[in-house]
Amino acid sequence: MRLSRTSRRYAEALCGAAGGANRIDAVLADLSQIAALIRESSSRDLTHPMTLKLLRFLAEIIEAMTTSHDERRGILKVRLTSAFPMDAETVTAIAERIQRNRRKPVAVAVAVDPGLLGGFRFQIGDAVYDHSLRGALECLRENLIRA
Repeated sequence: MRLSRTSRRYAEALCGAAGGANRIDAVLADLSQIAALIRESSSRDLTHPMTLKLLRFLAEIIEAMTTSHDERRGILKVRLTSAFPMDAETVTAIAERIQRNRRKPVAVAVAVDPGLLGGFRFQIGDAVYDHSLRGALECLRENLIRA
């Protein structure tokens, strides 16, 4: 999710108001529960578009606060997407390898995208590392067009 300047400002203000790292962890734990409720409620039919907009903005503030807190602690956010659900052992192995290469602790968010056809890709910041079958096929296609 791309975070707006406004949501980042609110997140910084919340971090400042929360105080120390232990308090921020407690606030983030509570906010993650709120974020889960927001995800559940957004799937229902809410009557007013402004309500949905407010809920999305609140979710964005929570994401910005989590990102800001992770950055302060030196934690690298990784989004790992696979074609099929990965077992915990595989996710841990990939996370450990990234952690070893980057020399930073990582926080991995896992998603499934059947459109990848096979394999996985991961994103760190704006950089995407594609190890999927779909990515390989697209690369092959581009090479054949150029040849």
